[in-house]
Amino acid sequence: MVDRSINIGQGDECYAEAARRLHSGEVHANAKMQLLGKIEKGEIVTLKFAGTTSKCVILEFIHHPTKTVLVYGTLAGHVEKGEEAFEITLNDDDTVEGRIVAFSKPARWWAWLGNGVVRPIQLWITQRYLEGMIPPGNPGNTDQKN
Repeated sequence: MVDRSINIGQGDECYAEAARRLHSGEVHANAKMQLLGKIEKGEIVTLKFAGTTSKCVILEFIHHPTKTVLVYGTLAGHVEKGEEAFEITLNDDDTVEGRIVAFSKPARWWAWLGNGVVRPIQLWITQRYLEGMIPPGNPGNTDQKN
């Protein structure tokens, strides 16, 4: 299980831009992941990374004035079997927080065998996702809270 969060900035503009970056796939691109498809509830998207192609279904996409949430679950053929949630929250103190919660287990034979390598890659991708939420020109704070 992964549960990581960072302070990505302050204010309405930071929140709006971070939410836009999540919805557009820029957060994934920051982790060298290509996300193809619409980020809308019920849609199937394709993730391409390092020669792998995996499909996920968007389980939830919510965009409110103070919270944006994207949740997807893996489909057959994905490297991992599990779910991942991305949250961007505009807190009462005007800080903007990015958070990722994921649980998974290896789904392909080589991922089982190489779990000692796959896990650090998964954590690197999570960190890059979080950093991808930070709008350009906004220093954010990449020190993790969790």
